Amino acid sequence: MPVTSSQPSPTSIASRPLRWLLAALAVTCFAVGWVGVFVPGLPTTVFWLVAVLLAGKSCPVVQQWVYRRGKFGAVVEDIVVRKAMTRAAKTHALIGMWVMLAISAGLWFGFGHPATHPLIATLPVVGLGVTTWIVFGLRVLTSPTIRRVAAA
Repeated sequence: MPVTSSQPSPTSIASRPLRWLLAALAVTCFAVGWVGVFVPGLPTTVFWLVAVLLAGKSCPVVQQWVYRRGKFGAVVEDIVVRKAMTRAAKTHALIGMWVMLAISAGLWFGFGHPATHPLIATLPVVGLGVTTWIVFGLRVLTSPTIRRVAAA
């Protein structure tokens, strides 16, 4: 059953100033993630997942809205609520991440100022951290959440 404004979620925050702070952080994370779509080396998915978590704490209606976004929402809900991904999703996420990290390192090294070279050294550390979280921190989901998107 979807959460409505008259029906607060047990995970929502009662303090109005804290809810506004979390909402502002959610918008900021979403914006940084959007920039990451265009800037090599800046992740998108991680910022968007954090945005959903923060939005869910500040306004559960927004979180439910994200979860109802067809296949994308189901994947986000699996990660956030169930702490799980399908084996295929894990594989695709890891391959995509490492390919983009390699491209980012190549671009930064090839076109960047020598001052960016220490940043290149952080890429494998970030990659190993995220790989560890995906492989060991998320369960393997044997049957993904399937949603039928109603024809509009």
